Amino acid sequence: MLRYLVVTSPLACSGVAGMNDDQIKAVALALDDPSPIVRKSAAEELAKAGRLTKSILEEALFAEGPERKRRAAAYALALMGADSMAILVKALESQSEAIQETGAYALARIGETAIDTVATCLASMDPQVRRYAALSLGRHTSEGSGRQQTEGEGTAAWI
Repeated sequence: MLRYLVVTSPLACSGVAGMNDDQIKAVALALDDPSPIVRKSAAEELAKAGRLTKSILEEALFAEGPERKRRAAAYALALMGADSMAILVKALESQSEAIQETGAYALARIGETAIDTVATCLASMDPQVRRYAALSLGRHTSEGSGRQQTEGEGTAAWI
């Protein structure tokens, strides 16, 4: 039923903005689905709603549990762009290395808008925060090539 709602339902196709709270929660549950296609679809739908789902995505990003859920939430936050940067920078400052890495990847996906914000993290007293800030900046542009990552590059494998 959940896969049907996320992948094929007219509710999902019309966007989260037209859903009630229970339906939004059902889509949020799909962030932990075994299928990367379902997780990606759920993340994209939740990202479209912006402020309506930001707290749900933040909770999923910082929750203990499967990495796939955290990554799907980070992907959705990255799709929101600058509106989610504060949450993703907070992820860089987490005590969990897995959350730091996920935040760095998501910040790299945001692109140019995130560079100045991430660069300030390079001055952090915490070496792990500096490490993942540098990782994020390095992922933004392939080393030495000047090639920016394209939309969707590596998403299916990562989510």
